[in-house]
Amino acid sequence: MKKFSVLVGIMSLTMGALVLAAPGPQTAPTTQPVLVSLADKQALAASMGKDVVVEGTVSDAQWSTSGKVFLVKFKEGEATRFQGAVFSKFREAMEKSFHGDLSNAFEGARIRISGKLQTYREHPEILIDDPKQITVLAKGPGNSPHASPTTRPSTQRSA
Repeated sequence: MKKFSVLVGIMSLTMGALVLAAPGPQTAPTTQPVLVSLADKQALAASMGKDVVVEGTVSDAQWSTSGKVFLVKFKEGEATRFQGAVFSKFREAMEKSFHGDLSNAFEGARIRISGKLQTYREHPEILIDDPKQITVLAKGPGNSPHASPTTRPSTQRSA
């Protein structure tokens, strides 16, 4: 019986030591998205599937003719055909966050977009489903020809 008690004691001490020696909860390393140049085809290709940040001056920002997707294109991304895309189900939240018409808010502005880089029809794209993915670094003129008639500035002068 004494041997059994000693054996149980040794096993308890061994188990306790193993528990104490075991590493604590593992935390995934946090990595910040990498800034990728819109003009660099190789950097964009190497970053596919990764969280990235891109920034540039918006050359075109408008809803598709179907109204299902809003596309944001950049001067710096002409050669790579990079674009940001917002689906219509996020339209209300996006317009609320950017004070109305997205075309007026983005065209001519310098903006930063963050998100997962993917390929759509052989060109790089980031899907935007949260207004927090877009930061306006410098405002544009706010008079986009693509703005809806209700948000387009009036061209008539009052008398």
